[in-house]
Amino acid sequence: SVTGEGSKNMTKGHLNAASKLHQLGGLTCSQEEYTLSEKAYLGAIKTREQILGLAHLDLSESLEKLSEVYAKKGELSKANMVLKKATWIKKQNNVDASKSHSIMESLYQRRESGQA
Repeated sequence: SVTGEGSKNMTKGHLNAASKLHQLGGLTCSQEEYTLSEKAYLGAIKTREQILGLAHLDLSESLEKLSEVYAKKGELSKANMVLKKATWIKKQNNVDASKSHSIMESLYQRRESGQA
């Protein structure tokens, strides 16, 4: 739900697991293990959506990181789509989305220069 009321069956343990998946995504991305990083971020996103709802800021952070992974894999259209969702979440929470916009600009520059 957009209001942030996720499943009542989820626990703080699930949130902790989502946080660990997010951390794992960062670690594997830094080691250029982009497929593992993608899977870790997707797991964190799915869990956070179920618990926190569709408009929680923690979700936008994982989405931004996932967009960076897609960009590094050369999947710029996926990166752009995910980044738009992160920007929407930030706007719903009245948070500055300039980081998302700078990531998006970087994606377009990569696309125009032909580097992925």
